[in-house]
This record gives sequence, C-alpha cells and structure tokens, in this order.
Amino acid sequence: MKKIYSFLSLMGIISLSCSSLSPNPKPTATLEVNSGGQTTTTQDGIPVQEFSLDNVDAIPPEDVQIEISYAPHGGPDDTSYCIDENSNPVIYSEPTIVNNPIDNELMIRSEMIICGWQYRENLKGEIGYPDGRKKTYELTASDDGSVVLEFAPNLDDPEGVYTYSISNGDTTLQSNAYFYAPRVPRLYYLNEKQILFHNFPSSEPVQLIMFSNYSGGDQEADGGMNFVTGNTGELVVTIPDVPNSVYAGFVDGLIYEPIDNVGTSHGDLLGRWNEITFPLGFFGSDNGIEYLEKHKEFEARAVSYKACQNKISTIFESVDFINQYATVAPITLTLYNESRYSAPTLGAINVGQQLRLVSGPFCFDNAVWWAVSHPDFSSRITRINGSSIKISGYVVEIDNQNNHYLEKENCGELPTRLSTNTTARVAFSNGNDKRIRKEPGFSAPILTTIPEGTLVKISGYRYRCVDDTYWWHVYTQDNQEGWMTEMQDGVYFLEPAPK
Repeated sequence: MKKIYSFLSLMGIISLSCSSLSPNPKPTATLEVNSGGQTTTTQDGIPVQEFSLDNVDAIPPEDVQIEISYAPHGGPDDTSYCIDENSNPVIYSEPTIVNNPIDNELMIRSEMIICGWQYRENLKGEIGYPDGRKKTYELTASDDGSVVLEFAPNLDDPEGVYTYSISNGDTTLQSNAYFYAPRVPRLYYLNEKQILFHNFPSSEPVQLIMFSNYSGGDQEADGGMNFVTGNTGELVVTIPDVPNSVYAGFVDGLIYEPIDNVGTSHGDLLGRWNEITFPLGFFGSDNGIEYLEKHKEFEARAVSYKACQNKISTIFESVDFINQYATVAPITLTLYNESRYSAPTLGAINVGQQLRLVSGPFCFDNAVWWAVSHPDFSSRITRINGSSIKISGYVVEIDNQNNHYLEKENCGELPTRLSTNTTARVAFSNGNDKRIRKEPGFSAPILTTIPEGTLVKISGYRYRCVDDTYWWHVYTQDNQEGWMTEMQDGVYFLEPAPK
C-alpha cells in the first residue's frame, strides 16, 4: 500500500489542493443536523453530514498512513516576551511594541505584544474592524510588564485592515494587520461539534480521519469516513463527543488540519498539541518531493492577495532564499512590517546601505515590494511560499508613481554569474594556473593554484566584494579551500560549470 506522510503545523496553515480564489464567507454558528447520518443542508445550501462511530473505518484509510504525536502543555504560560536575542531580560522605560501583528487569513490569529507596562497594570485592548465595529478586552500586564493582544476574525468578517490598540488611559499604542479570505482549501472547527470543509472543489470526495484514545506517544489514525463536498465546495460534518479526539482532513492525498475561530488548532482547545510527523528519509522519496512541490505551490496561492499579477519592470530576479542583494538609492527608504503603505513602520534604511532580498516581488498598493533582511533590524520568522524564513520587514522597490528606490549591488565592471552551493569551473587563464587565497583580495596569501578546467565547489558563504571584484569561498576535489576571484580586468576566471 502506498504510504503518504505529512505534517500539520500548530497554526494550521498548511493547505495543499486546488480551489477557487473567491471564497464565500460562512457562518460560525452551530448548525442543526438530523440524527441517523442523514444529510441536511444549511440555508446557504451547504450539506451537513454526520461522522458516525458506527460507520467509521477501523483500518487506517486506504493510501494514507498517519502517525500522530501528542504532548501535554506545561503549567500556566510563563513565557517572557521582554527579552533580547540572547534571551536576556530587557527593562523598557516606557511601553514599546516588541511584536507587530502580521497580515493573515481570516480565522488565523495574529498578535501584538507590548513591553514596558507596570507590573500587573490593568489595561484596555481594542480591535477595530474595517467596517467600523470595535471589540474591547480587559488586559493585565504580566510580571515582566508585557501584554499580548491576540485576535482572529471569523470567516464572515470583512477583508481589510484591522487596528490593534492597548491603552492604560494615558498612553495608547496602536498597530494593525490586514486579514483576507483564504485563497485555498481550509478545514475549520465551527464549534466543538462541527467541522467545515471550506473552499474545496465542488462535489469533491473528501475524508475525515479521527485520532483518539490518547495514551501518550505516537498514535495511528483510528479510522475515517468518506464524504462529498457540496456544489459550492463546502461541507459541514458533525463529530461525536469523544474525549481527547482530534481530526484531520484527507483530500487527494493531502492533509488538512482544522482551524478554530480563535486561530488555533483543536488540539490547543483540548489542552494538548498534536503533530503529524515525517518518517526518516521522507523528503528524499518521490512522495516527499511531490509533497514539497505542492506545499510550495499552494502556500504561494495562500498569499496570492499580494502577488504580482501583471508583468512588472523590477530590475531583480524573483527570489526565494537566494543571496540577492540591493543597495538603497536615491533616498532613505522606509522599512514596513508588511508589504503595504498602511502597515506599521519599523524604521529607516539610509542611502547606500545594502539589503538582502529574501523573497518577492510582491505587489500591493500599486507598488512593488520585497521581503528583506537587514542587520540593523531585528528579524521575525514568517512563512513565504511554504517555508519559514527570517525577515526584517518589507521595502518598496517601485512606488505607485513609478519611482525606483533600489539598485543592484555592483562590484566591478562585470556582473556575477555564480551563486552559493553550486559548482564552478576555472575558465580562461591564459595558460596560468589560478590562485586560491587565504582571504578575499589580491594581496591575501596564496594557498595553492589550480589549472584551467578544474571544477570547484562554491560554499554557502555569500561572495565578498574586495578590490572591486567578486570573491567566492571554494573547495577543490581534494578538499583544499580558500577564496578565488570570479573576474579580473574584464575577464571571467570562474564560470558556472556545464550541466
């Protein structure tokens, strides 16, 4: 039997299947269903079916073998947010935002964290909706002076910018996040008794798998039931009241974890977290490669609300974890928390400073944006195209008036043709062996020489621009290492190895 393993993130944001890009918001209220497994419909025409313990398959579903690990949460949450990158406590003289909420889907939680309040100070939190509604919270500062305001809109709430604010009456700090409807299939807990298949293709065969009987350690799926989505790609399934049970959706060989309306997995509601694990060697298998490809494709669709739909005139290549660098010019550039002008600003990057382009381009507010990393700003972990990466924020390359603010990093008269973790070949050398040096630069000590045609492995180090030319850290086949120049006096001495 073919075995497919997958992973379910705690925030439930993995989704891998085709769907419409225009989902219809659905209610979060309890829906009625007849007993005996009969199908009924909601007033929106969504079929409602029952997960019956009498009909569940006792054997793990065909073509899928899932292992799940449970682990209990500890005692009360004693996480300290007011710390530096080395986890040392930081004393703030005044309230300071240490974490801005990030843009997210409806139903997915985003949080603002502020440090610098008085010990156990009583505060007021407020969420402002795009339609003018407001929701308030009574908050109390923790022992370290931190307060967390977390929020997730429901599926029937509007897309748009939601404001976050925390106040003690004298001081008010505000931030915001943009929430948008999901562009891909999702599985949701409407409540403790019902699960919604949302935004799937119409009349699609789906399967709901139950994990229960928690006893610690790894557990296989107890079994599942087959259903079919309705004409709109939605389906509501009522679930039995089984203590410590969790569920996963299985559609076309792909796994979906339910999300509840406070942006957490159901495992969190049960006081436990669950994780579906990959077997050793999975990512090197055909199934693993297929999984990664689909995962990246559909995570890109999940954030397609800010994708560049039309041809744009960016001077950079589309990147994802490639060491592509840019220089800020001709004016100081603002660093934003998200790729939109209404996002919180994080600081300014001066003319001439270099940025590493982490991912992009993104299009929002009629401008072209890049996710960037900069050493002067703290980084956060975010998900882009299916992977977790560190970014400092977002900058504009081209604004809505077609003004350009980034230039390619220049190093000498020729552009580099190499990249990290690849193989290069010694090119034209005029009969002379080429030198490997201890450090970048023509005055650095020579370690050895190698003849034309020799293949070298370029390490993961980014190039260094020294003596107005590119230098790469290389390894030879006999494990000698050092630095080689890519070019000199308008001639390439290293070139990409032929494939």
